[in-house]
Amino acid sequence: MSNIDYYVNRVIEEIKSESVYRQYTTSLEKLNANPEIKRQVDELRRLNYQAQIKNDDADSYDTIDDIDDKIDELSCIPEVNQFLEAEAALCRLLQDISVRVHEAIHLDVPDLN
Repeated sequence: MSNIDYYVNRVIEEIKSESVYRQYTTSLEKLNANPEIKRQVDELRRLNYQAQIKNDDADSYDTIDDIDDKIDELSCIPEVNQFLEAEAALCRLLQDISVRVHEAIHLDVPDLN
């Protein structure tokens, strides 16, 4: 095993020991206990992802409004709200790690914002 493999595995273990990851897995278990709600959340996540990658769609504002309405509706369910918040927090953590690695190795990537 190379040093990189070793340290990547260490980072993974550290992420798994963080409260943000434990909150995510706990909220996912609760959401999985209700398959119909889980299906609705997954469909919402799928639509949200598709809306983000489609930037040439003339109806994108309507699509985003529909997604926002569905998020508001589903977020009234405590298990859904807890899951979406936990997922967002975990994604922010992973994104921060990725950004820090890219910045530290001075990968020449233009600002994409």
